[in-house]
Amino acid sequence: MTFRTLIVDDHASWREFIVSTLKKNPALQIIFEAMDGLEGVQKAEELKPDLVIFDIGLPGLNGLEAARQVRKRNPTTKIIFLSQMSSPDIVEAALDTGAIGYVLKADAGRDLLPAIDAAILGRPFVSARLGIPTDRSKPGDQVAQFGHELGFYSNEASLIVALTQFVQHELNAGNVIILAPTAAVWTAMQNQLKHKGIDIDRHFRDGECIRLDPSTMLSQVIVNGLPDKSRFLQLVDGFITKAMHTAQGHERVVACWVCASSLLKRGDTEIAVQLESLWHEVSKTYGVSSLCLYPSYLKETPAGQRISSLHSAIRTI
Repeated sequence: MTFRTLIVDDHASWREFIVSTLKKNPALQIIFEAMDGLEGVQKAEELKPDLVIFDIGLPGLNGLEAARQVRKRNPTTKIIFLSQMSSPDIVEAALDTGAIGYVLKADAGRDLLPAIDAAILGRPFVSARLGIPTDRSKPGDQVAQFGHELGFYSNEASLIVALTQFVQHELNAGNVIILAPTAAVWTAMQNQLKHKGIDIDRHFRDGECIRLDPSTMLSQVIVNGLPDKSRFLQLVDGFITKAMHTAQGHERVVACWVCASSLLKRGDTEIAVQLESLWHEVSKTYGVSSLCLYPSYLKETPAGQRISSLHSAIRTI
């Protein structure tokens, strides 16, 4: 899956820099390089890019007006400004066009790719040195404080107990839950929750408990034996956005991430570690608190230690 990108900058050296930077991510496809604002608008209308990277000081039609026209004609197109201008008024004006990101050219080597990753997720990004908050969302959109905990379980029975307790506690707290258990574990959890008087089927229908199938998810994000970052971001964006929409009026969104443990069991260490790293990045971006569960025999292994290093705390199960 590719993210089709249009570059609009009147300086050849900057276009070359942007091209070389974007080539570091094979999911980013450069479809055209425009040299002025009017050409940028015309090519955006013609090519329907997923992303446009605009300079502001463009000849003919400045980047701000060009961005407004692109957003009016193609509302789904994401826009990132890459500019040397650091005035707060300019940055605010740029974001008011509907742009999702603003990167200072002085920080482009560090910030451009993270800004694009955030754009793929539908999240705003502004270079840190500008000191401008990225949260321009409506009240209630921020639903959680990020936390990435790790828990080790001794056997499948203890895993089911831990998951059941997790779901019971989070539903009672008024949270929306994302889970990724296997079909067998999910069935056992449902039985235990029903025994405790929790109508998990209703929570599932209402979107307050979202279940992902681990095998299906892995088949969608693994390319050539390793996780594809772009596919992972787009997949995760879908179910987290759904959870956050449901979470309006609830406390927050939480997740219990267990699908990577099966990868470690069969020796796919690098896939498991990369998935955990990607999940850490995404959950932090969205502010989703999560608990990741692994079998206890992995705790002292090199693979288990690598996994542990990606978490903020270890929880006793």
